[in-house]
Amino acid sequence: MKSFPIRGGLNTKYPDLADSYRIIAVNNDLYWFIRNSEYLLFQYETGQFTLKERIPFSLFENPSNEDRGNIYIDEKGNSYFCLNGGFAFYSPAHSLMDKQRNAYPLTVNTAFAYNRYNSEYYYLPPAEDNTSSKEVLL
Repeated sequence: MKSFPIRGGLNTKYPDLADSYRIIAVNNDLYWFIRNSEYLLFQYETGQFTLKERIPFSLFENPSNEDRGNIYIDEKGNSYFCLNGGFAFYSPAHSLMDKQRNAYPLTVNTAFAYNRYNSEYYYLPPAEDNTSSKEVLL
């Protein structure tokens, strides 16, 4: 576990982080703080924390339930936000705060929907022409 020298930076600059209920390490320098209303990505470098991304729950159609937000980090450092009945993808290489952001392709091969009222799964074809994948620009 990494220890951080206290220089008054994080608690002084971001006092609202006190209500964060989960902190998830992306790597040794990037950390997601999860609050009831947003995800915040901080970078730790040369003894200081810098806010890299702020993603409010209001961006999502079905955000996670209160105190249940979570993030899965894959081996490439991509983040998957666990939402209420779905997920959202985030790549630090394509940050929303990056002023030169270009569209990033995401290929979906298979998708299912679950109806919790009758406990049935439904296959969702990824393309209108029933091809095996559809490219979505994020």
